[in-house]
Amino acid sequence: MPWNQVTLMEQKLQFVSLAATGRFTFTELCADFHSVLPAG
Repeated sequence: MPWNQVTLMEQKLQFVSLAATGRFTFTELCADFHSVLPAG
């Protein structure tokens, strides 16, 4: 069974979509997407 490949753009769109729901904090989303919180 092949791996499910997701493009960077698809990940960004999913991140923004989830953030727009208001169900998750930015910190939670960054942790889920293995992203670093922006400095500043």
